[in-house]
Amino acid sequence: MEYYVLEKDIPLICLAAGFSEGDIERAHEKLQALVSVPQQRKLVGISFVSDHGIVPYDAAVEALNEGEGEVLGLETFVLKAGKYMSLLVKGGRQNRDDIGSAFSKMLFKKHADPEGYCIEWYLNITDVQCMVRLMK
Repeated sequence: MEYYVLEKDIPLICLAAGFSEGDIERAHEKLQALVSVPQQRKLVGISFVSDHGIVPYDAAVEALNEGEGEVLGLETFVLKAGKYMSLLVKGGRQNRDDIGSAFSKMLFKKHADPEGYCIEWYLNITDVQCMVRLMK
């Protein structure tokens, strides 16, 4: 496990996805079709563990302009600057179980932010940087 420091907040445009791997991939495809120049944006997945153990997932892309998400009628989210635990999952886009295992390892560390969220940062067409924010 490594640590990653996000130097500044990153504004995101989000689209809720279902719970299956196919739902997640379709949400990312739809979101990228809605925004201009998708190849110039960070591609991210955000998930939260609810009180009922359900893990809602949002497909997200970096907002390039202020108010862009609102103009498109989509939700927005700010990926907060700070220190994160991080695990690189090679081939993670093809095997979501590996992503789940990475988050399981990080979420139960004593320094994980209990009100935080899980970030999947898609580095390329195969690899995923899994990140969990640390408590301040």
